[in-house]
Amino acid sequence: MHCGNCEIEQAKALLRSVLLDRNFSAWQPTKALISGAKAAGISREAMKIARRELGILTLTVDGEQHWCHPDRIR
Repeated sequence: MHCGNCEIEQAKALLRSVLLDRNFSAWQPTKALISGAKAAGISREAMKIARRELGILTLTVDGEQHWCHPDRIR
């Protein structure tokens, strides 16, 4: 049995671990985050839902999208 909520919680955990880690830049390329999630077995859709639920901010620079956790810019 597949647990959709479990996958979303895994996506949230991944986003928090990367975006709140002070060893990384606050703004991370979305492509890299999605690729890392895919390697961990997390779907693109779960990442999008997790992003919305966590209030992750989006910024597009030169056509490339980046995500940032709101706690990193407050």
